[in-house]
Amino acid sequence: MTCARIPKILLLAAALFLAPMFNGAMAQGQPSGFAFSDAPLNINSDSLVLMHRENSALFSGNVVAVQEETTLKADELALYFDAQTGPDERSPLGNLKTVKANGSVIIQTPDYTAWADRASYDADKQQLVLTGEKVTLKRGENTVTGKKITVDTPTGITKVDGGPVRVDFFPGSP
Repeated sequence: MTCARIPKILLLAAALFLAPMFNGAMAQGQPSGFAFSDAPLNINSDSLVLMHRENSALFSGNVVAVQEETTLKADELALYFDAQTGPDERSPLGNLKTVKANGSVIIQTPDYTAWADRASYDADKQQLVLTGEKVTLKRGENTVTGKKITVDTPTGITKVDGGPVRVDFFPGSP
């Protein structure tokens, strides 16, 4: 595999990590905004604070969010909703605009795993940012590590910064 193909691996990994959980709007072909997919989303945590005036929800302590075969674990998960869309049958606070996970973030699918101190997704920009001392994306034995990984879905550009950046590629590994 050439170095030119590595960003495609990162983009695919990010899409597989968070698209099912956080990007129903793209799957439905909506140009902006954010909506969950039709699959059930289950979030468990030690506590939940709904802030209706701020159109947000904060899950704290042992957060586990599961949708289909995607699982996100974190110490804290904050969901920010679009006040303009208003409540509907999908969400009592409006369409989801931003998702932020903090503290020991792990995102798992059947094929991929990501580790970061923080993860955020902006539905308007369709951009995922993973940050921390050692941010890692792994598929099989293949890994990419840096301090910040940004996946910009509209442009198809994945950027890994905050070196050292490390790529471990094993030919033949999925």
